[in-house]
Amino acid sequence: MKDRGEMFCNLINQVLPCFFKNLNSTVHRYESKEYSLYGSQIKVINAVKITQPIAPAELSRVLDVPKGSLTTIIKSLVEMKLLKKSYSNRDKRRYSLSITERAEKLLKKKNEEDALKYEMIFAGMSDDEFDKTVEGLKTMVKYFSRR
Repeated sequence: MKDRGEMFCNLINQVLPCFFKNLNSTVHRYESKEYSLYGSQIKVINAVKITQPIAPAELSRVLDVPKGSLTTIIKSLVEMKLLKKSYSNRDKRRYSLSITERAEKLLKKKNEEDALKYEMIFAGMSDDEFDKTVEGLKTMVKYFSRR
């Protein structure tokens, strides 16, 4: 029997092309009348929502994104009024980030649109196959959340 690393490597090498072909655009772009967001911006908004309030340095560690790159993304999202900076009373150079009501609405709309896309993508999958897929993803989320 193959070791876990080799088994996972072989499987992920099969999954990634399928992901990029079928799911990537849902995850990495969002276009609406008001916004045109790319993957890094979406990732930051979602991460801030889950961890808010969060300092940029901590967000950089959570997302494994260099602070310089993150600074540009944060600036763009603040300018779009999707993120809000709250400055420290003790040190005005320090701030934490939270999402705005506009971002909450945007994420709700995006998730609704994504859900419809996923319905179409997985329409041909049996209920049993879909349930197994969801359980596998839940297992991965649970495992990585503990790390």
